[in-house]
Amino acid sequence: MRTIFLFLLAIFMVSCGMENKINENNKISKPLPIRDIVIVNTIDSLKLKFQTPDIERIEMGVRQVADFWTSEDGTDEDFQNFCIENFINDKDELDSAFVTIQKNFEVLNGHFNKISLALKFKQHIDEGEMNPLDLMFGGYEPSSNLQSDLFKNKIAFYILLNFPHYSLDEKNTIGDNWTARQWAYARVGDLFSSRVPADLSLEFGDLNNKCDNYIANYNIYMGNIIDNKTNAKFPEDMKLISHWNLRDEIKSNYNAENGLNKQKMIYTIMKRIINQEIPENVINNKEGTIGRLLYDPSLYDEIDDLVRDLKANPWKLLWKAKEKPVPPRNKK
Repeated sequence: MRTIFLFLLAIFMVSCGMENKINENNKISKPLPIRDIVIVNTIDSLKLKFQTPDIERIEMGVRQVADFWTSEDGTDEDFQNFCIENFINDKDELDSAFVTIQKNFEVLNGHFNKISLALKFKQHIDEGEMNPLDLMFGGYEPSSNLQSDLFKNKIAFYILLNFPHYSLDEKNTIGDNWTARQWAYARVGDLFSSRVPADLSLEFGDLNNKCDNYIANYNIYMGNIIDNKTNAKFPEDMKLISHWNLRDEIKSNYNAENGLNKQKMIYTIMKRIINQEIPENVINNKEGTIGRLLYDPSLYDEIDDLVRDLKANPWKLLWKAKEKPVPPRNKK
């Protein structure tokens, strides 16, 4: 339990460190915003460019680009030229752009996910002990620079300009009348609702990997579990990850022999995991004696009763039962 507490504390500290780092990056790299006069002039130029301009999309798109544009992306003039040259007013052209975005993001996300799963293979599949290098590869996030690169080559800005981002409240308010295609467009607009530095994405990937590794190595040896009659209900070699394996094992026992008893035992274990009452020395412990003793649900109930009694009556810790007087021996 002490190790679990320290692990959670470490996650909290790292997350605080990442938040501070984001704030530091914003202070250092956040330039002066695009001036309002430039935004207004750009919007007016686009309205004049088209015979029947899509005014709502023009205003939302230009302002979205302005929200993310930095001095590294170009000057005010570069910003204005980019918006005027790349805004799509024609519906058929917009749909064509959507199809291209959809196809290419499937390629990018699919292949990055394939690489990530391959690098984490030893964490997901039990092939024996992992070494530090396995964890390093598993912690590497191959897509950490993707968003940064898409802003640099202006693909992100192209999407921001042509596909508005709607908040959840806006979607709930106006989305009832949307077609499936309009919902798909809105989903594209969600792709770039923030601009996270690549080094933070990489750091997040490493931290997320450590969390995954913690879960992957939190195993329960089911063969060590006995009921209150000392009967083992599970195969001796069964080992379940404390997260999804226990959940799936409950589902698999609905129609099984002694299924209800097995489900109750797993439920008891899951409660102890959630409450952090599983002793550290039985996690990943395949030795039978300690595991059997500590996973017996009836023993847990007895311990719970004892703890509750002592909390209500702490004086019992100091109380000693009176010894019964020994009767004198009969003299002959």
